[in-house]
Amino acid sequence: MTREQVTIYGNGIKEKHTHYEAYPYVGNQIATVIISGDIASEFKKKYDYFIQECESFVVEIDFVRNDRHISSDQYKSANYLRGSIYSLDDIVGNPTGEKIHKSILK
Repeated sequence: MTREQVTIYGNGIKEKHTHYEAYPYVGNQIATVIISGDIASEFKKKYDYFIQECESFVVEIDFVRNDRHISSDQYKSANYLRGSIYSLDDIVGNPTGEKIHKSILK
């Protein structure tokens, strides 16, 4: 497991029926971040924007290699990284390091 700060871009967040997925880079490798519907709803309540409408934000996440994940994806490589946003507290700011505020969300 590795803890990383990654930038999530709102226009790159994809709806997947019960959750959302984003695909940020961890170093030079693309990864998958799972965002539950509950977290997306909390984001909307807190910031008055849908999470996909946000320009970008930085989140700190624990990533697990695919081969060590509880439900590994057989179509991804063993080294592929996967993580989840479990709380809005995982959001640490925008790419310039400022705290997220409605005025910077677009």
